[in-house]
Amino acid sequence: MCTASVAILQGMAQPSKANGPYEVVCPHCNKQFEAQLLSGGSDRHQGFKCPHCRLFIAYARAEEQDRVEPHQSSQQS
Repeated sequence: MCTASVAILQGMAQPSKANGPYEVVCPHCNKQFEAQLLSGGSDRHQGFKCPHCRLFIAYARAEEQDRVEPHQSSQQS
């Protein structure tokens, strides 16, 4: 008789990466800016760098606080 164990490993959810920049509001200086998603080796290193106060804003935290959304272009098709 053969008994085998099966494990399913599932990583944390990845942010939906839009094709293009995001509109972000900094939680520190409350200024809005447009930026590309910076991606690092782990989920906690994915985010944005505020050009005004230089704070790193983690994508997960910004998304929880409704401070980030994909940039809407003025062209409609």
